Amino acid sequence: MFRVAARSVARPAGLLVASRAAARAWSTTARRLTAEEGGGPLFAARSGTTTTSKDESKAERNAKAKPPTPSVTTTTTRTPPKATGNKAPPPSPPPAPAPEDPLAVLACVDELRRRTAAENSRQRKVEIIREYEDLRELISFVYQPHIRLGVSPRNLQSFLSSADVVQHAEGYTSPRTLIDLFRSLPGLSGHTLRYAITDYLVTNKIWCGPEAEREAAAAAAAVRDGRETPYATFVRLVGRSLNAGWGANTLTTVWPDVVGEGAPATVKKEAPVKVTRQLREEAVEEEEDNQHVEEEAAAPASTHAPINLKSFKVALGTTITAPFAELFKTPRGGGINTWYASRKLDGVRCITFVDVLVPKSTARPLRIVDMQFLSRSGNHFTSLDNLRAPLDKVASLPGLRAWLDADPLAIAQSGVGVVKRLVLDGEACVLVKHGADFEEDFHATVSQVKRKDTPIANPAYFLLDVLPWHEFAGVQAKPGLASTFMERNARLNSLVEHCGTPSVRAVEQTRVTGQEVVDDMVERAVESGWEGLVFRLDAPYKGKRSKDVFKFKNWQDAEYTVLSLDTSVQRLPVDGVYGEYEACANVWIEHKGHRVSVGSGFTPDQRLRYARDPSLIVGRQITVEYFEESPSEKRDGVMSLRFPRVKEVWEEGKRDI
Repeated sequence: MFRVAARSVARPAGLLVASRAAARAWSTTARRLTAEEGGGPLFAARSGTTTTSKDESKAERNAKAKPPTPSVTTTTTRTPPKATGNKAPPPSPPPAPAPEDPLAVLACVDELRRRTAAENSRQRKVEIIREYEDLRELISFVYQPHIRLGVSPRNLQSFLSSADVVQHAEGYTSPRTLIDLFRSLPGLSGHTLRYAITDYLVTNKIWCGPEAEREAAAAAAAVRDGRETPYATFVRLVGRSLNAGWGANTLTTVWPDVVGEGAPATVKKEAPVKVTRQLREEAVEEEEDNQHVEEEAAAPASTHAPINLKSFKVALGTTITAPFAELFKTPRGGGINTWYASRKLDGVRCITFVDVLVPKSTARPLRIVDMQFLSRSGNHFTSLDNLRAPLDKVASLPGLRAWLDADPLAIAQSGVGVVKRLVLDGEACVLVKHGADFEEDFHATVSQVKRKDTPIANPAYFLLDVLPWHEFAGVQAKPGLASTFMERNARLNSLVEHCGTPSVRAVEQTRVTGQEVVDDMVERAVESGWEGLVFRLDAPYKGKRSKDVFKFKNWQDAEYTVLSLDTSVQRLPVDGVYGEYEACANVWIEHKGHRVSVGSGFTPDQRLRYARDPSLIVGRQITVEYFEESPSEKRDGVMSLRFPRVKEVWEEGKRDI
């Protein structure tokens, strides 16, 4: 997509060359923006240091203090003219938005950082952040905990220090605004991602080369008010490190309508302009033509809303061990609980949002306008696109309209109809053995599901639950609208049968009628090599960890942070040839306050890489699988792990799926 030229190569025409002159211009600006001046228009709007005449009216002062909002797009609503026998002309396009000045926006972000960092009171920080409405979209997106930009401040700076010039790829258009740039990054990777950032930084004179940046930083430091260069502020945004004593949790207080947890108003506001505009255009077309529109022929809309800053919650289970007494306890109020047992799958949890357009006219078919695959922590999976085609059949599922009509929450409204959301909860797996006696490959699943550009060829999606948006978004289903697990399971089985593909499957559920059923299921799990069992209470959905779901595993697992590693000379195969190499022998973790050594589960390649560069694993999370806790043989009263082995290494830092 881009090319970086070596320093010795002559610079041809059309290349964007880092300009020291631009850096000097910023240096001059930085010297001029003294604390007494308040930093220019963007600064004067909020810093309170702008001097005004005593005779000046309050309205005049407020007018001067009103900050510009360069990133806001203004649209014009036009009422279609009445028909006069001929079809009304199409609406005129909205006026083009004013261009954004990235340097001014970054200066504004820097000012926000400095002002909030100077306050100790959280309430005062909230009040200050509220003043920066023009930064709302940018700051909210950057602090989404589930968004992975794919670049860190350290490797970005390393890349920039080695890059001298950047060339536009043919047909490539640099993003218009900072928020456009940040929104594009999760879809890029590797050098393509870093070249795109470099192109934007150089084009907008944010980055002017290492030497020029040092000059600009020195000039900013000379102002002595903590001010930083635009590039330094950009790096802070990339790393979500404004370091001003606030983060995503504070933003939920500042802008609750953006980061709320599923209230009706929040759900409606999540819908992007793209969806409402398209649905509005479809309504106008229907009025003008006075006939049905072929919905399938229209380009698919997208309700791809950002995930809330507060993590959405999914149903999670607690561990249960033999003799499974919790399953047979008498509930409060008497009676008995009804439980269902199923195979525990060794895959990756996948939540699918299926957004369905429900037309006002019952003569029109339902249409899927968007589909999102998410991890249990809200990260987007782009590797599951091969599930879209089989799941598209959900729109024609008999009875779906009545089910969605009963859901009080909507994703978007229009003159044509309303967009409702169906939530599928399941496990995505890569199988090494297919058929009824299938077998999962956890390592292959994790490796392939995290890829951005390569879809999994034959993913298997095992559905555990299906529910409408109000039950999922509400943490616990609302009274009178809740359905029990087996009521939802009946709909799930109908959905899987309707899809009619081995890519989408239902997990078989067995009713627990007594201890014998549990013992038989445990014996079957052991003999078949299953990861374990899951027991679900026949009750309404609870989107949190609760005792409505129990998990039993022959092998337990948990995440631990690696404290250190030991190396030794080992005989290992490299390219098919055995030899002696310095390799990772084991890593050390902490379990219940005590150090535990884990040496099994590493591949030869991992052992060699971690010995050469311990930073690839030390300080990062690993998933450790173990048979059970056991008393330490060396220290009384200390619990260790029996047969621990590494199941997965999360080299990006911590588990995020």
